Amino acid sequence: MDRRLMIALAKVIGAYNTVINYDDASRMLGNKEKKKLENNTYLVKTNDGYGIKLHNTVVVELLPHNLFSLHTGGYYTNTTKDRINKFAPVRVYSEKGDWYFGGWDKKTRIAFNDGMIVDDQGNVVG
Repeated sequence: MDRRLMIALAKVIGAYNTVINYDDASRMLGNKEKKKLENNTYLVKTNDGYGIKLHNTVVVELLPHNLFSLHTGGYYTNTTKDRINKFAPVRVYSEKGDWYFGGWDKKTRIAFNDGMIVDDQGNVVG
């Protein structure tokens, strides 16, 4: 395989493999209040744990016991979807304006709901 293609592929794969859990967040932040992760995106402390904050919305809250609370703050944008996909163990996609995750077919997909909680395997637990 061409070296340039391999590098480009590694960047794409790496971009969607950065799930951060509660313990990772604790180590990354230490005594700091926030750490920049990407453009307009920060790792921050929250009341219940840590969060991935996009602009003024915590889109992924990292909770103890490897749980993740997912939020849009009402912003159903490609960037919001990208940050959830990048930092939580789920893959969110949209179809005709509705958001889903899980399988691509109508039998296995799950409707996305603001505030839903998933475990580190992407299973809905709350």
